Amino acid sequence: MKEENLDELIAAGIRQGSIAFELDDRVIDAFLERSQEEISEGARHRIKAKLKLRRQDAAIALAKASIPRKEKLSLGRYCEAVRENAGITRADIAARLRTKEDYVQRLERGDLDPLTIPAVQFADLVEVFQTHLSLIAEILVSGIETAVAKQSYRVAARAHGGVRHDQRTEDVERALDAFARKMQAKSQGGQAAPETHAFVAKVREELQRRGRGELLK
Repeated sequence: MKEENLDELIAAGIRQGSIAFELDDRVIDAFLERSQEEISEGARHRIKAKLKLRRQDAAIALAKASIPRKEKLSLGRYCEAVRENAGITRADIAARLRTKEDYVQRLERGDLDPLTIPAVQFADLVEVFQTHLSLIAEILVSGIETAVAKQSYRVAARAHGGVRHDQRTEDVERALDAFARKMQAKSQGGQAAPETHAFVAKVREELQRRGRGELLK
């Protein structure tokens, strides 16, 4: 069989979905250069979308390495730090989680209790940020402790005429988080409550069901 005929046969199989392939820049460029008759607009869109996800995954992997593990970030601030370091928008994360952008904002700001997130959705979050469940468990413990401290500061602020948390700017919220972490670091803690253990166990089961054993370390 001639090489060009083999190439066309493989291309036809890919277009029909009967042949799977791994996307890389070379393959993407080759397909995007094909004429409209050879590849549909829908296929072009799917290829571009998959390439975007691959690039986001690579950026997230690099961004995680830039965050010191000793820094006791809450889940929301951890996600925010990774996202911003990776150059990814909240809208991008929302699209990958199949949710709305304001949901991601609430999560990052700490307005959403992580333990109230269904295990299936939380597993989606773990997959997007490619973070081992052991680190997630540490982050949850740290985040819960910080949230308790932060809430006491919010109450004190309201008692002295401060604005509600939903009216504060992002910078003020980050500063409050940092202050709460600093104060919490001076106290003893770090023990996960039974409900945290139970929650992590549910997420572990979901990741195992999906065959994502590499995230269970």
